Amino acid sequence: MNNMKIDRDEELNTAYIYIKDRVEKGEAKKTIAVNDEIILDFSEDMKLLGIEILNAEKYLGSAEKRKVARPA
Repeated sequence: MNNMKIDRDEELNTAYIYIKDRVEKGEAKKTIAVNDEIILDFSEDMKLLGIEILNAEKYLGSAEKRKVARPA
């Protein structure tokens, strides 16, 4: 069973959303840039492996904002 996972790097302001449980180095055979900040990674048979997000705070918010927004 696949479990989506998100890795964030707050310092670099990037994120990677894993659609597949694990993406091995070199497994992504094709990339498609949706725009300058969102890149889709596909396997050789064009299955979506993951989504790279540059300027992640713009799309996902910051960690500090998420902490404040959580109910007590």
